[in-house]
Amino acid sequence: MFDELEVRSLRPAWLVSVISNGLALFAVIWLIAAVFSAEAHAFEIEGSGTVYRAVDGDTYWVSNIEPAVYQALLAESRNRDHFNDRYRSVKIRLGAVDTAESVHADAAKNTLRGQSISEHMKRVSKDQQARFRCWDVGRYGRPICSISLSNIGDIGLYLIRNQFSDYVTHWGSHPFMDGAYRSAAAR
Repeated sequence: MFDELEVRSLRPAWLVSVISNGLALFAVIWLIAAVFSAEAHAFEIEGSGTVYRAVDGDTYWVSNIEPAVYQALLAESRNRDHFNDRYRSVKIRLGAVDTAESVHADAAKNTLRGQSISEHMKRVSKDQQARFRCWDVGRYGRPICSISLSNIGDIGLYLIRNQFSDYVTHWGSHPFMDGAYRSAAAR
């Protein structure tokens, strides 16, 4: 039998160092890969409500959301400014589309095209029954979702088909509508 001293001599210090450093490097690489290869969405919450107001072409207030769904969205968000508890309303940012600005805090970024799209979307979405499916929270704390209306279907798809927006994949493909959005954008 080997005693403790003999076992240590079988493991040179350089080998122990290489193994330790290799494991640490592997752990760091694995963590980075896990972060960047995560699914396109952090969560999935579905619900329904009524469009109270279109803020602009790609942002909507949806009201009368089921209490459990409202609470789930609130728990995922980082900013209560986009929630109204009294009416169970949530300001939702559409994912994978980006219309021209119409109500930006920097007025120089607002355009006539953005105002025109915004006015059109206000007309077609006001008081419409809506189904939404959310998968992330954007940098301003708004839930990132798809919204489908009873009169026009998926708003993002409607925006792309009518050339109000491109299909924006800068932050990743749409997790549920990628094929339809790509097809509409190709026309």
